[in-house]
Formats: sequence, structure tokens, C-alpha cells
Amino acid sequence: MKGGDCIPMIRVDYHLHPNIPRWGKGAWMRRWWQAIEANHLDAIVVTEHSYRDPQAAYDLMLTYQPLGSKTHVFAGIEVLTAEGLEIIVFAKDRSVYSHEALMRPKHRSMESIIEFLRSHKGLVGIVPHPCTPGTTSIVRKEGLASAKALGIAAK
Repeated sequence: MKGGDCIPMIRVDYHLHPNIPRWGKGAWMRRWWQAIEANHLDAIVVTEHSYRDPQAAYDLMLTYQPLGSKTHVFAGIEVLTAEGLEIIVFAKDRSVYSHEALMRPKHRSMESIIEFLRSHKGLVGIVPHPCTPGTTSIVRKEGLASAKALGIAAK
């Protein structure tokens, strides 16, 4: 790069679980926002697990967002497929929460969720940590061939 050239960059956390406690919600949410602001995030995707009330987590993030904050907050869900795989699903607004198919953990297969996303414009899906040794890794659960077929792993 030549001196002065700059690659535009935005900072986004695509996989944020507020893990809201039963007590002390306000203090907890303020701590989240302090971290978000300290790291100059341009956007966050609130992706609480489907079984932990993701809409409430999104609403609390908005409620406690500091005045003047420029961080955009996207509504999302961490969907758990029938196979035990996680898929992050988000939209530009809270419409993501209106889809019953996404709100029931282990109700639909990975392929069914992917087809659902393809047929619903405005929804975006991401497979988090596809190659990690964790229990929700697509490569670990379904194999490298499946990940490659979906375009998640390099061919």
C-alpha cells in the first residue's frame, strides 16, 4: 500500500451473548456497553441462544445502549439444529424473532434451517466456529465433506 492509503474497516461482533443474569441486569448491561464502546465496535449482533429468550436480550441491549452511541445493534438468534450444530441468524430488525422455525431448539435439521434462510429474504445465516474442537463444530459433527459442500470450508 502507498502511504496514506487506507482500507476501510468496520468492527463487528457477530456473536454476542449477553447471558443476562436474573438479578443486577442494569449493572451487567452497563458493563457490556462499556466493553462495546471501549472497543469502538461499529455494530453488534445480539445472538442469544433460542432457548434463553433472544428477543429479551436484544431489547435489553437497546434499552441500555448509551445516548449518543453509534454502535448499530442487529437482532439475532443462535439457532441449535437437530444435529446439535449452531447457526447464527440475524436481520436488520426484530423480524428475525417472528419465525417460529428459528425459536425452537433442536427442532429442525441443519439443511432445513439453511433452506429456510434461503427462502426468507432479509435473514442472514453464519455458522460460528466451524472448525473448532467444540461440540457444535460442523466439521467435528458432520465431517469436512459436509462443510465443503455448504461452502463453509475450503475446497
